[in-house]
Amino acid sequence: MFEKENYIVKSSDKSIQLSMINNSVGQFISKQLLCQQQQTIAVIDVTCNNNNKNGTHQITYEDLDKRIRQQATKFLTIGLEKNDLVVMFADNSFEYLISMLAFIYLGITFSPLKPASGCFELVQQINDSQATALWIDKERLTIFEKALREQSSSSSSIKLKFLLIADNVDETFLENNIKQYSIQTIINMKKLAFDQDIKMLERIPYFDTQPDDHLMIIYTSGSTGLPKGAIHTQTSVLASTFIFRSNQSGIRYLMWYPFGHVSGIFATLKTLCWGQTLILEKSCQLNKMLKTVEQYQATQLPIAPSHAMDLAIQDYHRQFNLQSLKVISYAGAKISADIIDQIRNKYQVRISELYGSTEMMGSVMQPFDQIVPQGSVGVPQSNNEMKIIDIETKENLPAFQQGEICFRGPARFAGYLRNPKATNETIDSNGWYHTGDIGYYDNDGHLYVVDRIKALIKFRHWTISPAEIELFLQQHSAIDSVCVVGVKHSIDGQLIRAYVQPKKGIEISEKELIQYTKTNLGFHKQLRGGVQFIDQIKRTAIGKIDRQYYNRLNEGQILDDPLFD
Repeated sequence: MFEKENYIVKSSDKSIQLSMINNSVGQFISKQLLCQQQQTIAVIDVTCNNNNKNGTHQITYEDLDKRIRQQATKFLTIGLEKNDLVVMFADNSFEYLISMLAFIYLGITFSPLKPASGCFELVQQINDSQATALWIDKERLTIFEKALREQSSSSSSIKLKFLLIADNVDETFLENNIKQYSIQTIINMKKLAFDQDIKMLERIPYFDTQPDDHLMIIYTSGSTGLPKGAIHTQTSVLASTFIFRSNQSGIRYLMWYPFGHVSGIFATLKTLCWGQTLILEKSCQLNKMLKTVEQYQATQLPIAPSHAMDLAIQDYHRQFNLQSLKVISYAGAKISADIIDQIRNKYQVRISELYGSTEMMGSVMQPFDQIVPQGSVGVPQSNNEMKIIDIETKENLPAFQQGEICFRGPARFAGYLRNPKATNETIDSNGWYHTGDIGYYDNDGHLYVVDRIKALIKFRHWTISPAEIELFLQQHSAIDSVCVVGVKHSIDGQLIRAYVQPKKGIEISEKELIQYTKTNLGFHKQLRGGVQFIDQIKRTAIGKIDRQYYNRLNEGQILDDPLFD
């Protein structure tokens, strides 16, 4: 596994020769759909229940491939071409799934936008990606209309060839609010299905496709400046999908991650490409998710770290029949070991911590047929290499030495769209992707993630991980959630401040938490920047604590005196 002289960790799995499989993701997906048992359920669409429609939509693998081909033909009829780029802005839905896969079948580049986005993010992504088309659901048309109105007189006004609306929309609204702007073609996709005899796409990919062609432009969360468009090519998407390959049968994966997020896309591809059933959900409310687990016998459930405490405390196994559930996975933030043990014992499930990024999904995983040490996110997967480097010297480090985590392999993104400076800062001349995460590996190559480099707090000569302090504080019986950040200090660099969401009905004071930390943590890890109590911790679309939000609250603030020495 190791090249010891260089401290490079390699996968013990046999490498996959991607060039011998296909150079098109669309061709591979179609082949995989058609090689499944034809009447196996591919997708159970629960989102239609959320839209107050009657019944739940289910589709077999055979019919799924047909629907994708039909949708792809509709896009060709509209006039979409190889050099178009489509921004997709909507909640999870069956129509979103079909359209996204249709773009892949065609070989057209698409760029998902997080569904919680507003006007600013919409305009920024359309303009930065130089999109020619917007695929949007009815609920977000008002956001688009506002963006058109506010940008109409500016130099950055939105310029699109196509507006593709997923749902039936009142023509009066379009006439009064949309059609006055310079959009060449506005299409109601539902109406198009009735207006024309839609045939199935025969050639996949429809457009000539090369391995390094752009397939997805997925924007980062913007943790360092404005979001950047990470380019995923035909090769990187294919490699990522193969990393998730599985021979397990009978898996029903409840997928609520938004398609606008990298996790939603790759969770979907890995589920459908390997013959599993995708239960498509859009609600991230735990009660709703567990009801769906019970109703559709889900075997795998991803959760947000914010769900963990409720699962541990509440007896959901008495409220719902969760016997089908075998695996609960999470990502994005650490969950304390005692909470994990409570969940594991209460629900009799395996707990799996996932790790990845917009730039490189599935670089390490926890093998389902192996027991991994607690706290590890897994080992490098086929075709991928991993190393840890010293933050200052950039030298490779041996086992158990903390430094920046780096990966190399075909699943790595190609770079940031029209941003060579950011690309060169992230991908070095030897092809290593520098994650910006701090971690280490053990003697068996298991990776342990500690924190983000940019999240680290510098107090005097110490470097402190806020994640460590958050884990400690979350063990307090009065705390529901917490976010720890550094606040600038005129002499000491940064002081540690905690934003705390107390549990409902439990009172605790700033003085008590400061004393609790003093009693249990070292001198350099004290809450000298104070404690601020809030009603609700702000989180991202997939439940991660939005640390950048709390950092922005402190921008421009410089403390002169700590609360105590």
